[in-house]
Amino acid sequence: MNRKKLQFKTRCLFFGSLMLFLVIGLTLPGSASAESMDDALARAVYLLKQRGLSDTADIELVLEVVNYDSKKLDREARIIQGAAFSALQSGFPNAKIILQSEAVVGVSSRATVLKGTYQQRGGTVLVSLQAINQTTGQLIAKADVEYESDVQIASDMVAVLNIQASNLSKSQNRIFSKIFRSELTKTGKMNLIASEYVDAADADKIQEEYQCSRDECGTIIAQQLNASQVVTPIYEQVTESLCYLTASWKDIATGRTINEVSIKHDCQLETLDAAVEELACKLAGTCGQQPQLITPVVVPEPEPEPLPEPEPEPLPEPEPEPLPPPPVEEDDYSDRFSLLTIGIPLSYSISSASISNSEGSTDDYDVETDGSPSGYYLHWGIGYSKTAYWGLGWTSVTQPVKNPVGGNIYGISDNPELHTNALDFDWTGLIGGSFALGFGGGINWSNVLCDTCFFEPAVGVQFLGRIGFIGDGFGVLYSIHSYAANSTMSFTDSNDTTNNVTASWTATASMLSVAIKF
Repeated sequence: MNRKKLQFKTRCLFFGSLMLFLVIGLTLPGSASAESMDDALARAVYLLKQRGLSDTADIELVLEVVNYDSKKLDREARIIQGAAFSALQSGFPNAKIILQSEAVVGVSSRATVLKGTYQQRGGTVLVSLQAINQTTGQLIAKADVEYESDVQIASDMVAVLNIQASNLSKSQNRIFSKIFRSELTKTGKMNLIASEYVDAADADKIQEEYQCSRDECGTIIAQQLNASQVVTPIYEQVTESLCYLTASWKDIATGRTINEVSIKHDCQLETLDAAVEELACKLAGTCGQQPQLITPVVVPEPEPEPLPEPEPEPLPEPEPEPLPPPPVEEDDYSDRFSLLTIGIPLSYSISSASISNSEGSTDDYDVETDGSPSGYYLHWGIGYSKTAYWGLGWTSVTQPVKNPVGGNIYGISDNPELHTNALDFDWTGLIGGSFALGFGGGINWSNVLCDTCFFEPAVGVQFLGRIGFIGDGFGVLYSIHSYAANSTMSFTDSNDTTNNVTASWTATASMLSVAIKF
């Protein structure tokens, strides 16, 4: 076998292995599971780093999360704030992180404030984090994420709050509020939560605690009752004989006002029930509609029974229409990437070498290299998360070596070349989002070539380590490859004696690579 045939076989093996890896990598299934609160907040921290919030040694982060509607640190806000604190500790290991509520002595002027809000929207919770410069008030970065809520919101339930009226006693307020709910129920447009559950929520206490208007606190009360919509009635006196009765009907998930009505009243308690009834029908849009009348049933005189008629043949039942296919959830590829690495060898050293002949003698040699190595290093990696990736690489290195003893030794009469081709599979972790540290192993095909000899290729093992930096679009990697292999040659000497010679060696090569991330 000559050198050109060997190089042709080597190229075929390389491109065949690379195509097989690409086909397998592109057909791997993705993940389509719903995101938890911890995963969503970890992704928010990652987005803040990607969008400009740097992780320096002296950075100070002040965290605060509040309810979007009440602007207060309630129970759910404390839970989200704790999870965000843990995510920030992992994403910003160099930062000093404190909570706004615990910053008793204040914060430094160079601190960055992380203002967070959460909103309950149906079955999901929306969380927004904004990084703001403490001194200038400038927005540095923003991240909006959402996750599935443990609270199940009834999609068709309406919470009708008690009427807010300063000129009514508590007992009068309770009576007219029940009349208002009763009239809304008669319209058939709403599915109301029972009055006792609304009374237990105590809207006045919530309004006093959160310092919000009844309309603003309506959203908070409806969330506590697991309702999807809220109706807020208000009774206000303008003059001694002029009052206004208003009601607002809103959707919690979208914040949209479904309807809002207002009517005048003479401020007389005797006519307030009629005004409440009018308010209910106007809000539901049913005023002026006549109720359905019940037609009396007339019993006819008995008639003689007719002769039985043959029963008609039953019509064939229509075939049910096929159900539409379930919607296919689109995969989220925001954390995935591909990595193409191209490199050249920097050094190649032979750690040990020995040659054995068929007579059983073995000689160990210290082999020196003769010139710089040549070759290339190709690597393809696919990351299925923002912290690590798996890859497949191919190495081809040619290193001229000096004949360790000079002259003719087992058929080697000149300085040979050591050819190594290796296929490796490795894992690399990305610490802090950019610092790369990896390891792996594989197999290699190695042989010795010279003008007067040819050692058949032998299969060996390979180990590798990798260190470097990978940014958003590019990177630089330095890797060390360690090989171990042996090869056999058969030749006939001047006495017509066939000799089998086996060469064994271990070697180490270093590679400098440029990586392209996309």
